[in-house]
Amino acid sequence: MVKRPDQTTAVTPKTALVEPSAQTQKQSTLMLVRRQSPDWEALAEEFRTRGRVEPARYLPATPIAGFPPDLPSLIDRWNRTLAIDFFTFRWAVACLSEQNVARVQYAQRWQYDDPALFDAIQAAAPATVMFYDDDDFFAPDAVDLLRADIGRSEALVLPLLRLGDATFTFSPEEVTPRHVWGAVRPFDMTFQSNNYALSGRLFTTPQAIHDWKDHVEASARAVSMDMPVGFSDTLVSATVKTPASASMLRAVFGRKATLRRVLGLNRGYREGFEQFSAGITAAIAPEPAWAATVAAQIVTLLQLCVARDGVPFDMKRFLDGG
Repeated sequence: MVKRPDQTTAVTPKTALVEPSAQTQKQSTLMLVRRQSPDWEALAEEFRTRGRVEPARYLPATPIAGFPPDLPSLIDRWNRTLAIDFFTFRWAVACLSEQNVARVQYAQRWQYDDPALFDAIQAAAPATVMFYDDDDFFAPDAVDLLRADIGRSEALVLPLLRLGDATFTFSPEEVTPRHVWGAVRPFDMTFQSNNYALSGRLFTTPQAIHDWKDHVEASARAVSMDMPVGFSDTLVSATVKTPASASMLRAVFGRKATLRRVLGLNRGYREGFEQFSAGITAAIAPEPAWAATVAAQIVTLLQLCVARDGVPFDMKRFLDGG
């Protein structure tokens, strides 16, 4: 997801190390709520049939800080260069994400704008809500892993695995994560991507779903409320920064990157993809196994993008592991 400048990083909300509360978690329902996302499947089909997609179909309705203004030209460059078009690539990552989330045991899956979500949160009381994007992933046993930590504070912050050209583990300074890939880095803000679990008690109105779904806005809200935040050392989520991420596209296909290729300072777009693959592969560890699976899938997809064998990309075969 796109990272935006945070106005609150110099201030932190009240903190509390979480103590076990198995009884609370037994009664809690984990609700995984997907944020807004383009219909990548429809966009991929439109590109296949028409050879182009109108930018209005995928650009955000409102400006987002840090979002590349030249996104359409970057996507055009991608589509002229690689074996898998941009929209199909994003669809593949989104499919991997949903495939992964569907395997989280005992959890409910929701779309953030589902009109039934608010009532479901109230009915599941006490509910625990975690938001995620279409390039985010979770441990299949996340409910069991969180069982001892949920319910002691309004928000629980967990370590977060970041897969990309540089792979590392975000972690609150208050804990030492049980699993570490790459270096350990502090968070840029209170909440990051899909690493925060919120008590259903925060959702007193349907508007609260919109107030808490964005991690930047949610971080600012937690600070303004002086809200107690708990911490856990358990890794249950990961986010992926591929070359197709809005914040990464320019690094591979932007003007400076293109100029370096013209001047012969690197070997072309393949180098950018090889760098992403290497950054992930070098950090892969045996545990947690679910993260190793996600990492291997992403590396395979990146390699297929720069393949020169002329074989068309088969989505079903890819998702089936073929």
